Amino acid sequence: MFAEGTIELTSLVFNPEESIRFDMDPREQTVVVTMTNNHDFDVISKWKSTRPSVYRFVPTYCVVRANTAQNIVIRCRGAEMVRSGPRDRISATISRIRPTTIDAKEIWKNSVHMRHLFEGRIHKKNIFVVYNGLERDEWWNRDMQGNMEQRRQPTFGLAEEDDFSGIEAAFRNGGLMHVLIPLERNNEEGEGI
Repeated sequence: MFAEGTIELTSLVFNPEESIRFDMDPREQTVVVTMTNNHDFDVISKWKSTRPSVYRFVPTYCVVRANTAQNIVIRCRGAEMVRSGPRDRISATISRIRPTTIDAKEIWKNSVHMRHLFEGRIHKKNIFVVYNGLERDEWWNRDMQGNMEQRRQPTFGLAEEDDFSGIEAAFRNGGLMHVLIPLERNNEEGEGI
């Protein structure tokens, strides 16, 4: 789930840290996650979920200035859409960023801005969703029989560098026009294997 390497953004604090809760209620519900940046540099984040049709974020994109906090309001459009324990996850993609006045959404949507403003490695934060009365606490740390695992699943780390979801998003947003997929692997002499 996370890449190998040293975590660089060690002074980010999330409250709640590991999970959020919603009731089994068809009405819209909201939960607030506070992201506190205790670094002496700014960070940028982009929030998403495993089910975009159910969850919305305000703001979805944001720059959290050095030594400040940002509230992220997570809206669940209603629990009638979930009946069998969906195993939902909220995630934030986060990077250190140079000081800028460019809007966070514009930065994330423009690869030139990203190349010039992002610093260091990209990190990822996962927050798991628990539906009261439907799912067990810490379902993400349980085996198939519902027993707690010996090793807890981490919720913060380095983002995978070769994540195919980025390629998929680039296709949908028109960022890629062609993809070359080799059908044969060539050996050193240039012949197909």
